[in-house]
Amino acid sequence: MLNALKILPLFLAGHAWGQNVPPEWPFSQELTAPQPGLTQVELSPEVLARGKEDLSDLRLLDRDGREVPFFINRPVIQASKEASLRSLQMRMEPQKTVIEGEIPPEFAADGINAVYLVSPSDDFLKPISLAVSRDRRHWKGIFDSRPIFKQPGRPLSTTLQFEPLNASYLRITLDDSRTPPIRVQDLRLWARPKALPNLKSVPLEWPPSVANGGKTELNLSLPAPNLTLDSIRIDAQDGVFAREVAAFAKVFSDGDFHDELMGTGYIYRVSKGPQGAEELSLNLRRRIPGRALILRINDGDSPALSIKGVSAAVIPSFLMFDAPALGTYKLIFGNILAAPRRYDVAALGERLLQTRFNGASVGPVSQNPSFRAPEVLPEVPSVGSPLDTSTWRYRRKVLLTDAGLQRIELDPEILAHDGNRLADLRLTRDGKQIPYVLDQTGVTRELGLDVKESPQEKSKSRWVVELPQKGIPLSSVRFSVSEPLFSRSVALYQEAADDRGDTVRQDLGVGNWARTGQNGNQEFEIPLFKNPLRSDRLILEIENGDNPPLHIARARGFYQAPRLYFKATPGADIFLHYGQDQAGRPQYDIDIISREIMSVVPAEARLAPEEALHAANWWEAPVPSGRAKYFFWSILAAVAVGLILIIRKLLPEEPASF
Repeated sequence: MLNALKILPLFLAGHAWGQNVPPEWPFSQELTAPQPGLTQVELSPEVLARGKEDLSDLRLLDRDGREVPFFINRPVIQASKEASLRSLQMRMEPQKTVIEGEIPPEFAADGINAVYLVSPSDDFLKPISLAVSRDRRHWKGIFDSRPIFKQPGRPLSTTLQFEPLNASYLRITLDDSRTPPIRVQDLRLWARPKALPNLKSVPLEWPPSVANGGKTELNLSLPAPNLTLDSIRIDAQDGVFAREVAAFAKVFSDGDFHDELMGTGYIYRVSKGPQGAEELSLNLRRRIPGRALILRINDGDSPALSIKGVSAAVIPSFLMFDAPALGTYKLIFGNILAAPRRYDVAALGERLLQTRFNGASVGPVSQNPSFRAPEVLPEVPSVGSPLDTSTWRYRRKVLLTDAGLQRIELDPEILAHDGNRLADLRLTRDGKQIPYVLDQTGVTRELGLDVKESPQEKSKSRWVVELPQKGIPLSSVRFSVSEPLFSRSVALYQEAADDRGDTVRQDLGVGNWARTGQNGNQEFEIPLFKNPLRSDRLILEIENGDNPPLHIARARGFYQAPRLYFKATPGADIFLHYGQDQAGRPQYDIDIISREIMSVVPAEARLAPEEALHAANWWEAPVPSGRAKYFFWSILAAVAVGLILIIRKLLPEEPASF
């Protein structure tokens, strides 16, 4: 009985907590303040993932369910400082080049952590040593014989990074014992912002990467929207490589989606071991809108990297409040309809940051048992105006798995029939349109192609590439061979009817394909500059000269798959209509909240097989080509002559004139 009496207050307290959480908030997390006063707690990824993008749904409650004012502290991202080494002096010594100079005073105080060597010389690899001094007499070595290199057109590889240094003078020594000296025009110093504390390394997931056009694309999924990232690290298994990397986020502006550059950089590994050097991180230091981050790695003619993992260094956000008493508080979040709060304590944020805060312990995220789910994106209309679809030639049934925001990826069949216009797409239910947002950037997809050898002609060999159907908007085609050594001119073209019905050759792409050994690139990429394709057969023509023909092992096509976002619940059938050449792109009010749509995780809707609603009108039929063209015009001429003879016989004879 005594034990029961001891437990009863705890039970009643927990019950009171449950009653104090409003039913509009689905999630909560307990925060325990060790004592009254200013308190801070780091917002966990779960809070960031389940709360609204701008965190306007966060509320802090005390034991009695009253709101406690707070403000959110996000670290200020400072820009890097850059300057040249002053009083630059360079001297040539036996088997080495020595460069000295003065570090600007503002850098001497703040510390430098990177040096960028500017050189017009191209394609070199040298060991380099770095030393610093305060009086130019006593030098302290920082590192010795670290490799520095430069590749044609890739200057960022001449950047040396190190721990922050406070010094007045700097000296680098280039080892010329194995390679000729290089010209040095300038030494640029970087004072990057100090490393932020409490960075969290978070592993990222991505679907299978796509290598296309000498680039590898990783569609990374962040653990929460609106995260501030310090950097992205790419863990590659390759021993020696050097690649340019760019990160993009998907944003909406000017009525359409596009990829916005978040940062660029250079990752490399010269060699493993004590004498090796590597840089595998891409510095961002900025907030990423939404959850998606696209990483594009420029492979050039080299094989794609073997990537075993990608991680993000997340800059944390803190919730700060003045705890009126020690004890437990409750942070509630997840109400998508919550309006932002304007607490006066937020105006004092800068001053409060100068004071000392108590740390608070946090409990696990729990669900509110009395939560009543509001409508997802209530401002998004589910239906629009009526639509007469009698002139649309194709449709696909949309299969939903859940209610709320949906996403459909357009496949090659739709893009082919649509002519890649993307203007005649209509979603309908019960004869009314469903508004949608179109993401034209989509994702890069790979399409396997059948390739067959065609009879040779003199010094040329031809291969026929068969597409699933004509009209597929391929952006490029990639061919693979096994021969280790060759250099050939190649051309890719299609044979299609022109406006007069004549079958003509239409060039799609040309280039020179060379391979210099077993380690060379086995694949050759031909970007296509004519879309959509008007034939279901492409012809690859290779100039062999006096060499034996190559053997094409396989062919792959790449295309950009757009996506549709819309809101729907299971119920009456939903159809995607397409194949109406005269339709213009619809204008929906949903476009103005596209940013909010991109912050919600959508359900993946599927498409049923295509249904042909009716054949094209006779005036839309293609003009006959080839032999059929001559047969068509011969029949048409015969019919015209026959009609003239019949009309002539039906006309009355003219009376004879005297």
